[in-house]
Amino acid sequence: MKLVYRALVWSAAFHILYFAVEFAIGYIKTLSYKPELNEKYGHAHSLQSEFAFGYTGSPLFFLATYFVIAVIIAVFLFKLKRKA
Repeated sequence: MKLVYRALVWSAAFHILYFAVEFAIGYIKTLSYKPELNEKYGHAHSLQSEFAFGYTGSPLFFLATYFVIAVIIAVFLFKLKRKA
């Protein structure tokens, strides 16, 4: 049971790290973005006032990756414990 708990905790840690890195990359890209409105929209009469940022992933996909990574980590920890 301890092995399963550790695998779930490590999987959660990897997912949190993944989302933090994705957020940081998006934040840095947003800060460094410099639009070239004159070249792209020089002849436009009206510009779009809203935009969509990012995408929406399926929650089932993230749940599946959480458990798949937990299983992989559990197998790794089991083999590591067995060798020691």
